[in-house]
Amino acid sequence: MPIRELHVSGYRSVRDLRLPLRQINILTGPNGSGKSNLYNSVFLLAKAAEEGLARAIAEEGGMSSIMWAGERQTRSGSARKSDPVRVRLSVKTQMYSYELVCGLPRTHGPVVGKSAFDLDPEVKEEGVSLETTDREVTFFQRKAGEAWIRDGDGRRTNYSGEMLPTESVLSQLREPHLYPGLSALRQEMGQWRFYHHFRTDRDSAMRHPQPGVRTLALDHDGRDLAAALQTIEEIGFAEEMREAVSEAFADASLFISHSNAAFEVGLHTRELNRRASSRMGPCDISAYWRLS
Repeated sequence: MPIRELHVSGYRSVRDLRLPLRQINILTGPNGSGKSNLYNSVFLLAKAAEEGLARAIAEEGGMSSIMWAGERQTRSGSARKSDPVRVRLSVKTQMYSYELVCGLPRTHGPVVGKSAFDLDPEVKEEGVSLETTDREVTFFQRKAGEAWIRDGDGRRTNYSGEMLPTESVLSQLREPHLYPGLSALRQEMGQWRFYHHFRTDRDSAMRHPQPGVRTLALDHDGRDLAAALQTIEEIGFAEEMREAVSEAFADASLFISHSNAAFEVGLHTRELNRRASSRMGPCDISAYWRLS
């Protein structure tokens, strides 16, 4: 289901922003204006749902690197340096609202027993709500190391599942049938796809034949591109796909080869007298041009 609203607070260059979203959204702005930070905030939420929050933050430089570094202010406008620094990320989908609040671990700083992992995130708060016809009902809440969840009768009860401090509760569901609401939200967030960092060098997986299966959603790194395009063709959208490729690449035609379950994609253009496979680089295509 689509994301209806994104709220980001205290994350990198985004001090506090609540952004309503539609089916298709386009962000424009100069370099350094924060477009990528909004995208990456959703990526962090997706990683939280699949037990990858701490690693994703580590790859960004650790918890201290992703926190808002500007001046902090109260509602009256005065600075309060004593307040804890938090990164707050939340989304609203068609049915659910999910909020994740992270900060530095309690061991951060010059204390006895300081950990080598003191830049890991610590989940300070976490909440999941369900949208009903007339209101929003919170059915899971985590705060100060404790958590409760509503049972089938709507009553609060202690949450007995696993809760590592560095990861979301969604990624730690070991018996999802006991918590159908959390399980449904995790499954929904697990279907999000991010196509931001496709590798195009010679060693990129998408430029080499890959084992292929029927693919309704392209993988994050594009390795199943050929299988995804073949799926589009076989489910009845071959003509539309050919028209899109021809329009995007100056009357080029798409070809997909498959042998022994290995799929590969390429293009055939008027300028080249032979097919250009995905394994070809710019120098290869230039050489083919001279030989044609």
